[in-house]
Amino acid sequence: MNESTQGTIYIVHDYFLINEGLQKSLRPLTENFQLTLKIPYSFQELPRRAILICGPDSLLNYTYRGELHPVLKEKKCKVILLTDENSKPDPNHLMEIHIKAVVHSNVETKELQSIIRLVNEGKTYVSPEFYKTKEPRLVAIKTDLKHLSNVTDRELQVLRCITNEMTNKEIAKALFISPRTVETHRRNLIQKLKVKSSVGLVKKYLQSPGM
Repeated sequence: MNESTQGTIYIVHDYFLINEGLQKSLRPLTENFQLTLKIPYSFQELPRRAILICGPDSLLNYTYRGELHPVLKEKKCKVILLTDENSKPDPNHLMEIHIKAVVHSNVETKELQSIIRLVNEGKTYVSPEFYKTKEPRLVAIKTDLKHLSNVTDRELQVLRCITNEMTNKEIAKALFISPRTVETHRRNLIQKLKVKSSVGLVKKYLQSPGM
């Protein structure tokens, strides 16, 4: 088994019963992942590339205490935030830590299993409930564009949203950034991909390998 399919999943939701339910739901993943409800005494003890499934309260608690972000960055760990429309954390904090997926709490078991696999592969996910249109967005990092044009991960997320005909305001809400920042990313993409408009961006994206 190669490194990309191995890992440890830490379930640290705010409520113990939910933690136990998640552990049972994710048992089919135990062939590739170790599941645990226990967080190490120190986050420094987290294994590299671990995946943390957090509720919004526990996530913010660790973030405010300044314990999580440095370790996630150093050890390349990933966070899946399990929440709903009424309890989303402050977007500024989402940007500060390595959240790779924002998943609605009513997610079905098989879908959550698929999301975990996607995150483990380096992709990001936002549940459709957090978009104006009810269509899930799987934002894969397109290595060909990134390598050729020095496009950042965030710019690729914005590009994917543009291809889905989302407005600046909708993109800003989905990615937890300001509309002005979206427009800056859009201008940077136009310059980097050497096109003249958003229509050109869409064409460039759809013509890229893997689409």
